[in-house]
Amino acid sequence: MKAQPLLPALLALACAAPAAAQLRASALSVGGRVLAARPVGDRGEGLDAGTGFGIDAGYELRPGLTLYAGFSRVVFRVRGAAEAADRVDSGADAGVLLARSAGGVPLWLRGGLALHEAETHLASAGGDGLDDGRSAVGLEGGAGVAIRLGRRLVLLPGVAYAAYPPGGSGGVTQLRAELGARLGP
Repeated sequence: MKAQPLLPALLALACAAPAAAQLRASALSVGGRVLAARPVGDRGEGLDAGTGFGIDAGYELRPGLTLYAGFSRVVFRVRGAAEAADRVDSGADAGVLLARSAGGVPLWLRGGLALHEAETHLASAGGDGLDDGRSAVGLEGGAGVAIRLGRRLVLLPGVAYAAYPPGGSGGVTQLRAELGARLGP
């Protein structure tokens, strides 16, 4: 009778072994993006358009389906401030990147979570923040075209949108044009 609890454990181990063998280094990728962002909604009031960057690492679960995690940062100029000031939106991003073809056009779609903080930086303080920011979890999504430049290099121009809960602090809700590149499978 003592063998009965052991049988499910052995079955689970037998099923997990092939899954662990599927993890492969060739499925890893790295990516980078340059961003031009326009703040929208209440959080964008008083801010000019901004620029920034994003970096991430991904793991391709299967062809066309990649999990990613990374960091992004966008700097917006504060309009009408008494002294030069920027609103800096930065933090971690994680989600899913899908690559599909529609009518022969290779497309990408991205969706996930963004844990960002928006903080004001004054030029007179050497770029230091005023510590007025708080982190907030938001949603991000994007779409674009995938242009293969080589066996492992893909150019990813597109548009994206990041939104944060209304009424709280955290990241700046924004619409972005982005140009990205990914090196990987």
